[in-house]
Amino acid sequence: MSVQLIPLADIRPNPFRFITEYSLSETKIEELVESIQDTGFWTNVCARPVNGHYEIAYGHHRIEAARRANLSEVPLVIERDMTDERAFELMKRENSEAYGTSAAADAGVIAGLISGCIEGRLKVDRVHPKTPRHTIYMARKEKGKIKIYQPQHKEVRDAMSAHRERTSAQSLIFTTYTLAKNLGWVRRDELNNEDGQRPSRRFDAAFKVLTELILPEAVLSKELEGMTQKDVVKVAIAAGVVAHKARMEGKNSAVFRRKAAKEAIEKLQSEGLQKDREKKIRQAANRALPKKPREIPTIEKYAEKFIAECRNAPNPYWSILKKGDAMLPFLDDLDDAMAARIADAVEHMKKRFENNPLLFIAAFRSKNRPRIRKLITEGR
Repeated sequence: MSVQLIPLADIRPNPFRFITEYSLSETKIEELVESIQDTGFWTNVCARPVNGHYEIAYGHHRIEAARRANLSEVPLVIERDMTDERAFELMKRENSEAYGTSAAADAGVIAGLISGCIEGRLKVDRVHPKTPRHTIYMARKEKGKIKIYQPQHKEVRDAMSAHRERTSAQSLIFTTYTLAKNLGWVRRDELNNEDGQRPSRRFDAAFKVLTELILPEAVLSKELEGMTQKDVVKVAIAAGVVAHKARMEGKNSAVFRRKAAKEAIEKLQSEGLQKDREKKIRQAANRALPKKPREIPTIEKYAEKFIAECRNAPNPYWSILKKGDAMLPFLDDLDDAMAARIADAVEHMKKRFENNPLLFIAAFRSKNRPRIRKLITEGR
């Protein structure tokens, strides 16, 4: 590997990164433009030479930010022996670090894997002939775009009846598990799979977003920015239900899917704004209201509580003895009547727990408090 200055005009995106469907974040680009103007372009983007230009493995936001910062060339780490598998793996790892468990970003990774497999550049496990038909999907590229056929679709049945993994050079038979296994997004499930694994919840959420929102072009990926994975899945489910109902009624499912997705996003955003508004109102009210001073119990109240616990405790709790120890420095502030009541309560407790009388004597033993010790050991 070596670092070289490469003209921006010669730089191409990762072939497994769909810039059109998974558009770049304007917020992130603006932040990177400011960073480049302040500290320069960081040399940590890997690329490989391909047919006279350079394909980057990741760092698409940084390259776009460099263009907007009016740079003509940037330093890249050139890895000449980078394979397709490594380019895809670097992109997946970078997305995970940059976006966390963003369902929209993960959907882009899954689409890249499917596209690479259709073109024969990446590989996933073959679907076993005995795999249940209702779990098998088929994907192919039509006019440069990925189209996924749901299980039980005629195209899928025809492909499986011929016992072929690919019906042509532009199609792929798969299950969600074969994709998830390749990505490493699996979880244990020893009952329902011979490998003892199944797709993780992260994969399930991303695949739902891919099939219900991104590929049908119900929403753009930038419309999902800032939304939690849970909310994005809610939008995908709402869009899928409405589209299925429209399809059963013979209507244009794409129109209804898009409308349902927009309405679900607006609803979630309004609910989020309402929660933020209520939170700010509570915070403002708490700041405006006078804070109640913390009430410090007097020694008399503390003694009353101790007496009640001594008389009613079902067991000689050590916490009661510790409370007695805590009162020792303040016993001189109590009158003789209260001291006598404490002595009676301890004596009552000693009689109830005759096997442990020394515990209570030891709890109040103090060289500096002979009066209470005398009351406890000798009575009034």
